[in-house]
Amino acid sequence: MPLLQRFFAFSLLSACTRDNPDTGGNKAAFFSIFFYFFRQKYLENRLPVSRWRLCYNASMRLPDLFYGIAFLVGLPFWMPRLLRNDQRRHLGQRLAPATPPVREGCIWVHAVSVGEVRGIADLLLQVRNTFAIPVILTVATLSGYRWARRSLTGITVIPAPLDFSFVIERFLKQLSPRLLLLNELEVWPNWTRLARRRAVPVVVVNARISDRAFRRYRRFRCLLAASFRRPNSWLLQSATHVQRFVDLGVPPERIHVCGNIKADQALTAAGALPSRQAVFAHLHAREPRKPLVVLASTHTEDESLLFPALAAMDSPPAVILVPRHPGRVAAICLRLEKLGLPFAVWSHAAAVDLDRGILVYDRIGYLLPIMSIADQVFMGGTFSSRTGGHNLYEPAALAKPIWGGPHWDNFPEVGRALNEAGAYRVAGDAAAIADALTRTGDREAGERAREVVETLRGTTTRILDETRRWIES
Repeated sequence: MPLLQRFFAFSLLSACTRDNPDTGGNKAAFFSIFFYFFRQKYLENRLPVSRWRLCYNASMRLPDLFYGIAFLVGLPFWMPRLLRNDQRRHLGQRLAPATPPVREGCIWVHAVSVGEVRGIADLLLQVRNTFAIPVILTVATLSGYRWARRSLTGITVIPAPLDFSFVIERFLKQLSPRLLLLNELEVWPNWTRLARRRAVPVVVVNARISDRAFRRYRRFRCLLAASFRRPNSWLLQSATHVQRFVDLGVPPERIHVCGNIKADQALTAAGALPSRQAVFAHLHAREPRKPLVVLASTHTEDESLLFPALAAMDSPPAVILVPRHPGRVAAICLRLEKLGLPFAVWSHAAAVDLDRGILVYDRIGYLLPIMSIADQVFMGGTFSSRTGGHNLYEPAALAKPIWGGPHWDNFPEVGRALNEAGAYRVAGDAAAIADALTRTGDREAGERAREVVETLRGTTTRILDETRRWIES
C-alpha cells in the first residue's frame, strides 16, 4: 500500500471523526482500516508473490495513489470544508459508510446530487415496489443526501463511498449487492473493478456524455477505457451518444438506447404538485397582476444578459429568480443593487410584492412548484456552451412556454424537439431577450411542449426490464 495513501487515509479519517455524533461507527471503521494496512504490510507482503502479481496489484492501486495526490494538491480547497462540522462529518461518512444490515443482498443505486436524485426518484420507488429486494441509494453531495433523506420514504439513503479500494472493498463486503445501478456517468474505477471481481452486475442508466466532456475523456482514453468496459449494460439517453461511448471503449453490444428518464420523472412530478395558492403562500407572496416570468437555474452568464434587459424596461414583468447555485445569492443581490432593480430574498422576506420587485429564491428543491405558477419560463445555462442548459423536461411537462439561449447540449433530444415544435424560443440577443420578457404566456406553445414530453416517456419501463434481466440471471 503506498505510503502517501496510508498518510492520507489516517489523517483524513482522524479529522473526520473529531466532534462527530457518529464517531463510534467511524472510529470502528478507522481501526478496521488500520488492521487492513497491517495485514497488507506485515502479513501479505511476507508471502511469496510472483512478479506479475506484484505488478498487477500495484496497477490496481494507482487510482488510490492518484486520489491521494489530488487531495494533497487540492488541500487549500478542501481545508475550509474540513473546518465545517457538517462537511467534515459527511466526508467521514463517505470514507466509512454505515451500511444497513442486509441479509439477502440488495440493489445498490447511486446518484450524485439533488438533480440526479430527483431524476431517478420515481425509478427508485418502482424498483422497490417491483422487486422484493431492499434498495440502497448512495448520494455524493451533502445537499443531495439531505434532500433524499427528506423526500424518499422507504428508501435507505447513505453517503456515497469514496472511490478508494479499501473503502469500496469494505462497503461491498458489508452490503453484498445483487445489482449496481449507476446514474448517468458515475463509472468510478474501483467501484466497477471491485464490483466485477465480486460478480455484481453493473448497469449504467440514463447515460449521456456532452461534446465537451467527450473531448476531455477522449484525451485520457488509455486510462479510462477499462472503467468504461466493465459495466454489463449501458442504457443511453439518446442515439447521439452511442458512437461517443464506443470510442471510449464500451463494447457496442452492451449499449441500448432507452431515452431520458427525466421525461417520466417530470410527467409524474407535474401530476403531484401543491396548489397554486399553496405555492404563493410558501413564497410569502400574493399572486401578481403582471405576467409572471420564472428565471430557472440561472448562471452568471444568463444574469449578465437578463438583468440589464430588465433594468431597461419601463414596466418589467413579475420575476422570480431561482439561481442554479444558491451560494451565489450575495453576488446576485449586489448586481441587482448596482442596476437599481428592486428585489427581495425569500429567506429574509416576511412578505413579497411580486409587482414591485424581483423575488430571489435561495433554496434548493422547490423549482418545479415555482415553475408551475409561471406564465413563461426561462431556462438557465442555455447562454453558455460550457454549461449546456438544464432540465427542459420539467417546464415542458407543466405545459409552459419556454425560452432561453441557443445551447441545450445537456438535453439535445428534447431541446431539438421543443425548438422544432415552436415550444422553445431562442433569444439570441438583447432585443430578443427584451421581447421575450414582455410576452405573455403562449398557451398553444405550452401545449406543444407537453406533447413533446409525452412522446418521450417510457424510459422507466425499459430500465425496469433491464433490471429484471440482471436480477434474474
